[in-house]
Amino acid sequence: MDFLHDPLDVDLAIAWIEDLRGIGVAMPNTLSQSDRGYLSLYANRTDGPLKIIKSDRTCEQASVTEASLWALPTSPTPKARKPVALMVMTKDDMNLLSRFLAYHGDVFGFENIYVFDGSIGPQKAYLDSIAALYPIHVKHSLVDLNGITQELAQWIDEIKDGYKWIFKVDTDEFLVGKGGGDDGPALTNPALLLPASNAWNATLRVDHIYIAAPVTSRSPTESERSSSVQAKKLKQFYSGEKFQPNYFTLGSHAGGLSPVAPGIAFVHYHSRSFEDNVRVATQTLLGHGYVKATDSKEEMIEKLKKLDERPSCRRNSCHKIPIVLDALTKYEETQQNFYENSKAWPTNLVGFREHLRKIFAKYPSIVID
Repeated sequence: MDFLHDPLDVDLAIAWIEDLRGIGVAMPNTLSQSDRGYLSLYANRTDGPLKIIKSDRTCEQASVTEASLWALPTSPTPKARKPVALMVMTKDDMNLLSRFLAYHGDVFGFENIYVFDGSIGPQKAYLDSIAALYPIHVKHSLVDLNGITQELAQWIDEIKDGYKWIFKVDTDEFLVGKGGGDDGPALTNPALLLPASNAWNATLRVDHIYIAAPVTSRSPTESERSSSVQAKKLKQFYSGEKFQPNYFTLGSHAGGLSPVAPGIAFVHYHSRSFEDNVRVATQTLLGHGYVKATDSKEEMIEKLKKLDERPSCRRNSCHKIPIVLDALTKYEETQQNFYENSKAWPTNLVGFREHLRKIFAKYPSIVID
């Protein structure tokens, strides 16, 4: 529809031009009535009566009958970038994913959560149902772990203009603020700790990590203990302003020259229960094609022994290989050691656990037990 579609519109347009001239703004005498809903100014005339040139190239004049109240047009301003987007990679991990969504949605805003889902089970339908209730962004893809890097990098590239920082995480990584001393995580919004400007750096390193102790049952978020250590090169944020797809790595491990974002930490619910830990590790190895779901126990052991390079780690997800191999060859011993190693860790996650419980109670439609 034409912007100037009736005589009143023509009068208003002319009145607006006259108002601008009245305050000293130089304006052309000829206007074009656009078929796309706006006026284009043509400076090919500097004298003569004011005319409206219609799309059929005929002219139309109109008189101004009253003063116009139209204001000077303002220049469009760039859309402000939001502080941070969280892009989570997940597959058939509904119990923990539901808690990830509730926590991060409550703290950072559901509209800033991007879920890249490779599920083949009920998690796919679950995510679609949550996306119908909350403004999370969901992409389903069955690409294997050897091809997923390109798809994730492309999605980050699509959203980068809207954010100062983008953080690629897994389902078991909960972004928090670092507490003081030997305390657990601070119960404040960690986004407030991110620098306001990313003009100089393409990436930022996470400052700290809380490695949650495994639980024997229930959700991993029920863990009370953690090993609190410096994150070093474990994880990084990507600058929305400076992101290039070739910067992206699947693990998003930080480069040595990346500056640290002071006070930014995450709780890593990596260990879970022993059984769940082995299940997730096996799922990862299947995704890389290291083993097949149709392999017998003996075939799987043989393949993993050839890949096991401890203490070296030079393959994608190489740390998952010993988890599965040891569970297949010495289950009871490995299970006992799994729980024994964390018994001496401090109970520094109790406050955060209670904080999570309160958040989870607010979202009964999201959290799954």
